[in-house]
This record gives sequence, structure tokens and C-alpha cells, in this order.
Amino acid sequence: MLLLIVIILNLISLILLSLDKRYAIYNQRRIPEKYFYLLSLAGGWLLGVLTIYTIKHKNRKRSFLFKYYGASIISLGMYLGFIL
Repeated sequence: MLLLIVIILNLISLILLSLDKRYAIYNQRRIPEKYFYLLSLAGGWLLGVLTIYTIKHKNRKRSFLFKYYGASIISLGMYLGFIL
């Protein structure tokens, strides 16, 4: 069950980052960064990180990456603590 939740969170991260990239290209209203941080913290960081570098979106914004990776490390720690 936990694995299914993590897979769904990762897919949502992929979709939202891709949508935000499209919105940025067309100068439309963007998705707030706090949603990416929350998804990362909840466990959707793996596909999120891969998407950031695959589609080259937000990969140069240091403040975003610092917070995103921080949330990812906390998430990984929580899941490892839960499993072990």
C-alpha cells in the first residue's frame, strides 16, 4: 500500500512539473513552488528530480533546488525510519 502511494505521488510530481514548464513557456499562471516541496516531502521526489533535469525546468534556480532536495532528504529519512 505504501509503495502504491509513493508511485502515485511520483506521477503527480512528474505531471505538475511538466505542466509548470508548459505554463512557463506560454507565460501562463504558474504552479506555486510550495506544492512541489510538499510533494517531495510526501515522497514524490524521485520522479520529480528526474523530471527537473530531463525537461530542464527549475534546474538552475538554486533556492528552489536547495529546498526541494532538503524536503527530499527529510522524506527519505522518514520512509527509511518507517521501514526499518
